[in-house]
Amino acid sequence: SGTWTHLTSVCFTSPDTGWVVGYNNTILRTVDGGDSWMPQSDFPFGDKIYRFNDYAFWDDAWHAVFFSDAKTGWIVGNYGNILKTRDGGINWRVVYAGTQSHLRSVFFADANNGWLFGDDGIILFTDEGELMQVQGFAAQTAALPERPALGQNYPNPFNSMTKIEFSLPTSSHVSLKLYNLLGEEIATLFDDRTIAGNYAINFNAENLPSGFYLYSLQADGFSASKKLTLQK
Repeated sequence: SGTWTHLTSVCFTSPDTGWVVGYNNTILRTVDGGDSWMPQSDFPFGDKIYRFNDYAFWDDAWHAVFFSDAKTGWIVGNYGNILKTRDGGINWRVVYAGTQSHLRSVFFADANNGWLFGDDGIILFTDEGELMQVQGFAAQTAALPERPALGQNYPNPFNSMTKIEFSLPTSSHVSLKLYNLLGEEIATLFDDRTIAGNYAINFNAENLPSGFYLYSLQADGFSASKKLTLQK
C-alpha cells in the first residue's frame, strides 16, 4: 500500500476500484484491483481545518469506509467526523453528526438508509433527512452556522482548481451553479438536498477558458453570488 500507517477499513466498489482508510488521516484509493494504492493526501479539503466546537475536524483517524454503490460513499472517524461523496470520490462533503463521539463503523442498506456506530454505545440512523441518534449517552451538539452563507472561493484568482465553501443552518435543497458574465449557465457544481453543516466543493475548471465567472448558491429562499477569476 506504500504506507506504514495502521489501516482500519477497506471497501471495493468494483473488482478494480477500492478505498482504504486509517490513522494519520490516511485515505487510499486503487483503480487496479489493489496492485497499487494512491494516497488522497489533499482530499477533500487540503490543509483547511474545519472545527466543531474546540475539535479540529481534520483529526488523526478514520475508522471506516463504506460505499452503497459506485458513486455514493461515506467515511467516518474520530469526534463524529463524517465525509460523504455522491460522485465516486471526486468531491467529498462534511456531514453534520451532532456528536463528538468517535465513530467506528458505517453501513448503508441503500443510498439513503444507513447506520453509524461509535463509542459510548452510540448509534446514528439516517434516511437522508437528518442524522438521528437512536442510542448512546455521550452525544454533544456541535456548533451549527447561524445563517446560510456563501464563502469566497480560494484561491482566487486560480489556475485550474479552487474551493467553494458554504454553510447551512437547517436542512435545505442546495443548488450551486456557475455562470459567465452574460448570465449563461456554465456548470452545476452541486444540486442536492443536504442537512445542516459546513460544506466545501472542489471545482476543477481546467476545461474552461480564462476569464471572470459568477457562482451562485440557492438554498430554500437564500440566494447569494460571488465572482471568481480563472487565470491560465
